[in-house]
Amino acid sequence: MPERIPAFAKRKFLGRSNVDPRRFIVLGDSEAAIAAIDALRMGFTGEIINIPCSDTGKYENTDIFKRKFRPLSNNEVFYMDDDFLDRANISVIAGKIQKIDKDEKYIKIVEHPKPIHYDKILVAWGSNKRKLG
Repeated sequence: MPERIPAFAKRKFLGRSNVDPRRFIVLGDSEAAIAAIDALRMGFTGEIINIPCSDTGKYENTDIFKRKFRPLSNNEVFYMDDDFLDRANISVIAGKIQKIDKDEKYIKIVEHPKPIHYDKILVAWGSNKRKLG
């Protein structure tokens, strides 16, 4: 296994139970977000929604471009296999965040018609600063 792919990206058995009504939202597509999704799915059987917040939304390791001066493999550029989120039964909703209401526990996405209610939310944007409005 190449050194750049985190161990969690190769897991085969991740699951969700329709019995658990809880919803957890993970904001971001950084390595921290993917690690959080993996850790959640190992013990959390409710719904997990990921909202990528980068322009590309491709779960890319853009930091690698600053450190390497040779051609890169997919294992060095991407944090996970293409089917990781499908195997983990994670819903992905792309779009710009319009509002997060922590009291009413919902998040509004500009391109999404209805607010998305949640039980817990994790902001995992990585090391880049983002202003919450």
